[in-house]
Amino acid sequence: MDNQSVRIIPAWYHLILSTTVFLPIQVKASTLPCTSTEVRISSSWVNIGRVPDENQPKPSDLVELPRELSLNRERIALEKNSYIALLEMLAKAEKDGIYLRVASGFRSNRTQKKIIESRLKGHEYLDDIYRSIAPVGYSTHLTGKAVDFASVEQPFESTSAYEWLKINSNNFGFKETYYKNNPYGISWEPWHYDFTSR
Repeated sequence: MDNQSVRIIPAWYHLILSTTVFLPIQVKASTLPCTSTEVRISSSWVNIGRVPDENQPKPSDLVELPRELSLNRERIALEKNSYIALLEMLAKAEKDGIYLRVASGFRSNRTQKKIIESRLKGHEYLDDIYRSIAPVGYSTHLTGKAVDFASVEQPFESTSAYEWLKINSNNFGFKETYYKNNPYGISWEPWHYDFTSR
């Protein structure tokens, strides 16, 4: 494909609020979900709201999980209180014969942007991406208190791990964030839990 057949134009994400937030990103014109170069963040995410700066942990507030607790032994960090509660919950799950592994924890805005860009390169529309991926600045992973779980059993919602989490996660301060038919219109994520408090 020659350079003239693919036109690179800037796409701008913006909120429908009194102040407009612009985040530049380069995408192929053919991957935009509309003819405009401006792409609106869906009202679902506007209703949920951006993660305020004060809710984002400092690097010194993050603790790395032991790699044997992560999927594929990846480096995953969480905010300290979430980390402690998670370790207690994983120990209880294992005692009950449930072997939960963590697929994701703290995620920076930079990493969130890379995930979105990767999906755009796969020729997905932003509207479709935003049904399952939070826009930059909106992911609860940015707080260091969100956890995505993994299981060798698939799909996750049919696993014994998910059944265990539905019954026990609240005891450790975790809640399923984007449950089935949630009021936000976000895709069901049975693996995504946020630490709220105990």
